[in-house]
Amino acid sequence: MGEVSRPQLLVPGQAVTLRCLVSGFYPGQVAVTWLRKGAGEREPRPVDGSDTHSIHTPAPSRAPDGKSYSVESELHFTPSGPEDDGVEYQCRVEHETLQKTTSKSTGPLPLRVQPQLSHIHVLPDGKAPQKTLFAVRIENFYPQHIQQIQWKVDGKAWERSKPSEIIPNPDGTFTATSVWRVPSRSLTGPGLRVRVSVKHNPGDIPMERELCLGDAGQSAPTTQVAAHEPPAP
Repeated sequence: MGEVSRPQLLVPGQAVTLRCLVSGFYPGQVAVTWLRKGAGEREPRPVDGSDTHSIHTPAPSRAPDGKSYSVESELHFTPSGPEDDGVEYQCRVEHETLQKTTSKSTGPLPLRVQPQLSHIHVLPDGKAPQKTLFAVRIENFYPQHIQQIQWKVDGKAWERSKPSEIIPNPDGTFTATSVWRVPSRSLTGPGLRVRVSVKHNPGDIPMERELCLGDAGQSAPTTQVAAHEPPAP
């Protein structure tokens, strides 16, 4: 019995196919069962064909020498959300030559939901009018941890920060806000650009948003300003 194929990550809405190859058995009658064990569940439960899962197990095929059989069973499913994080699937095999059932597992499968970034907003600071506040919303991500948030002015790294707040959403994902306070006197110069970079997980490509404040001589804005996407590198 070979290993069960497994994806590196589960992504909500993205179809997954698990494959279980059973070979070298004789006679040709074999029973292949798929089981699912959710995170926190003690025992796995059999997977039946349903709206969320489908199983395809063809009839075993005979080897060219006629001495053994093989079969590859497939399990198809589509993760729906954070409730699928850490789920584990097992392929269980029963055959008359086996004293007991044998099984292979995918191990726990991690689920990731990449965040969506809002435009950068400029907010007034009633407590410190000499400072300007920039804010960005990091929406609908999972899991809760954010690897890095970095603010830059004209390409120069200024500050790495943590979200000022993280709020759970009804669907199990999270939404966070990052607020950056900067002295207003530093926001002068032609075509000054503020950029925020967000990396959800260590191996991710950072997501970015950029805001142009205007030409030199203009005071720092105190109202919401629409952001635009940074130019392609």
